[in-house]
Amino acid sequence: MSLKLPSDWMKRIAETLNISEKKVEDYFEIGEDKQGYFYAKRKKSKWLEQTEFKTMCSLSRDYNGEYIKEQQLWRVPGPFAKKTKQPTTGTPVVESPQAKGSQDKAESPKEPQKVEKSQISSMSEITDVRSIPLATVPVKDLLSMPFVSRTTDDPQLSEVVESMKTYGVLEPIVVRPKPSGAFEVVAGARRLRGAKEAGLTDIPVVIKPLSDPEAYEVQLIENVQRKDLADIEKARMLDYMIKQFGYLQKDLAKKLGKSEAWISNHLAMLKLKQLYPGKVNEAKITEKQAREILSASPEKREEIIKQVAETGEVPSSREIHRAVYPEPEVTTTIPSTESVPEAPTPKPEEKDVGEFECPLCHFKARIAHADPNKHKFVPYSEESLSQ
Repeated sequence: MSLKLPSDWMKRIAETLNISEKKVEDYFEIGEDKQGYFYAKRKKSKWLEQTEFKTMCSLSRDYNGEYIKEQQLWRVPGPFAKKTKQPTTGTPVVESPQAKGSQDKAESPKEPQKVEKSQISSMSEITDVRSIPLATVPVKDLLSMPFVSRTTDDPQLSEVVESMKTYGVLEPIVVRPKPSGAFEVVAGARRLRGAKEAGLTDIPVVIKPLSDPEAYEVQLIENVQRKDLADIEKARMLDYMIKQFGYLQKDLAKKLGKSEAWISNHLAMLKLKQLYPGKVNEAKITEKQAREILSASPEKREEIIKQVAETGEVPSSREIHRAVYPEPEVTTTIPSTESVPEAPTPKPEEKDVGEFECPLCHFKARIAHADPNKHKFVPYSEESLSQ
């Protein structure tokens, strides 16, 4: 498809990402700049998956275009684009509906602001979170929250680092300002570690003036949805919320969209560490496996924990269940294949009902009644008839 209009560029994006044109408009601002380039600028409220981001970069290159990191937009030359390409490190000139009233805005869209320490005191007084712009903050000014749920190594951190070396930080982290002049990371500690290992000096952030309970609620909601976080670490986070801020299990269940049983089953995992400190790596045990182990008798539980400690492998929840509740042996009797003789059918009782004489040979016999409609002639020499 040749690109003659910005709408052609939008259609091509929709086809490549396998989404509708309406959704393209929801995620991107589509237009044409003064130099004849069609652009797709990601809206601040929308975030792309890494595969979608790479697909957009590949699509732009297919049309001799580029991705401009500073503005988070992709652009490709239109039919009347100037031959001289604009440097990728510069600020592209973009006309948008929001910028029509101001020529300065049209020539230089607003970039994420770099926050200075002198601004922090005023930021801590902001009550309307929506008024806080996207900003960039030096990595050195970011601190961890006092309580961090993750205590184990992240197996996928190396992939995050490699991605950041190539594409930078695609999704900003959520932070809250501190009176000391630093920021605490509310959501995105993993991205911050990746940025540090990738050698980045600044990172995009969204600043939210959150209280302690609000900040930990955000962190809890983000962590519960993650598959790479161990169940025991989710349990530690739930336990902290209950003990530190007085949450009830039903309150946490409602906020997380989980059942109360889900909350209580995760909290029960903490008993393993209390019962067997240092004997097993709780991070390898799932909530279901812990539930089966705790349901066993103390003797059986000791046996399972010893096996896990020696082998380093945790049996599946089904295997643990079979070990805790063994199925009784069932003895099956196989019927004999030899034929069993049938019992003889008893003969019906015969009764004498009269005598018969043949008119030709004068043969004489008695008439015996056996069954209804069944009779027989018995010669006088037989004496088997009942009297």
